[in-house]
Formats: sequence, structure tokens, C-alpha cells
Amino acid sequence: MSWRDEQDALRAAGMKARLEEQQRRDEQFLKARQRGREASTGATRAAALLAGLKGKTPSLRSIMEKSQANADEFGRLEREVERGRPMTSLGRALFEREKARREGESGAADAG
Repeated sequence: MSWRDEQDALRAAGMKARLEEQQRRDEQFLKARQRGREASTGATRAAALLAGLKGKTPSLRSIMEKSQANADEFGRLEREVERGRPMTSLGRALFEREKARREGESGAADAG
């Protein structure tokens, strides 16, 4: 094997190692992002529960502000969907599930 062939082999091995390292970092990033999404689901309820467990009761005002912000965001999303916003099938399913849940809550409030 000539010196040039050895250098080419070393360069290729280095490129392969960098590519594998980048793939590993990408996978870690995607896993962390997914954990973040899972953690943010129901964040208001979880924050209230955790604060209660720690002996720090969140103010009703802060809970209501977060609840209102979530309702405002859902309303904005609902208007965009009505205008034909493109969504993934998973996004559409989650949106429809949340819409049905909210309609069920408002129906129960009207009946009760």
C-alpha cells in the first residue's frame, strides 16, 4: 500500500467517524426534542401538581393565565385549520382529539 493510499484510507476513516458522530448527535437531539414535546403536553396541569407536591401552590391567576393562553392558541389553530392550513395526519388527529375534548367539556358545563 502506497503512502497516498494510506492517507486516503485514513481520510475516509476520519470522514466515516465524523459522519457516525453527527448521526449520533442528531439522534440525541431528536430524542431530546421528543421528550420536550412529551413534557410540554399537559404542562399546566403537571405544573400545578408538582407545585402542590413541593408545597408551593401556584396562584390561581397564573394557572388561569396559562389556561387562557392555551385556549387562545387552540382558537388560533382552529381558525387556521378552517382556512385550510396543511397538517400532518398525526397533527390532524391530535387537533381533532383536542377539539372533541373541548367540546365535551363545554357540553358538560352547559348541561351542569
